[in-house]
Amino acid sequence: MLRTLRIAPLAALAALLLTGNLSASHAASCESTLKARYACSASFDDGGSAEYCLSLDAGVPGDGKFVLYEAGSPTFYCTCQAKGKVPNPRFGSSSRDFFCASDYIALAGKTSSTRITGHGYGVAIFPGLRSSFTCRAVASCP
Repeated sequence: MLRTLRIAPLAALAALLLTGNLSASHAASCESTLKARYACSASFDDGGSAEYCLSLDAGVPGDGKFVLYEAGSPTFYCTCQAKGKVPNPRFGSSSRDFFCASDYIALAGKTSSTRITGHGYGVAIFPGLRSSFTCRAVASCP
């Protein structure tokens, strides 16, 4: 009986994979909700603010890694956060949480079907500068 209980889930997974009926929701990461372009606003702890546009490059769809570009600024290399614990984390598998780094700024945020939101921290040219940002999906950037 115990052997049957151990084999049944594997048999079901094999059947799903062989028939192609494995739903995207089983493998969804934060990358799956991202859109091509975002109009963004940021507020900084020094009282400043900024409006900007981010564009997405998903690279290899489904791997939990992506790139956000801002015209005239450093590129943000991003990943969906890992789920699970050491020694067996599942990298890039969070459905909403992500973090990014560029040469100057680190970002941490959340995705939804229409927005990305989060916080930033300056690490090089702007050491210690903190920010909060919100971006909404748009068809094109101004």
